Amino acid sequence: MSRTLSEGTELHSANAFAAALARHGAAYGVDVSSAALHVESTVPVSHLAPAVALLAEAITRPAFNQADVGRHVTIRLGEINQERANAGYRAREAFASQLAGEGFSLVE
Repeated sequence: MSRTLSEGTELHSANAFAAALARHGAAYGVDVSSAALHVESTVPVSHLAPAVALLAEAITRPAFNQADVGRHVTIRLGEINQERANAGYRAREAFASQLAGEGFSLVE
């Protein structure tokens, strides 16, 4: 879900949304943890109000286009496969499984 927030809103296509952010010198980032979704924005103070409005639009009125969501799901599944191909990741997952019990996974 967090990855698709930059894919447009109900009011702006992905390109129009990116152009609006660029017009205001704004950028935003999303970080996901097991407890929360964190959204941050970097913007010149002189453009704070319109940039916050765009950020609020992205959060409250995301487009969640089925094709975009599907593309991001496919990308994430590929990333999970890459992570699991890493010996260090598998060792951490095995260790966590021993602590948390069978069926535990580091993948969120």
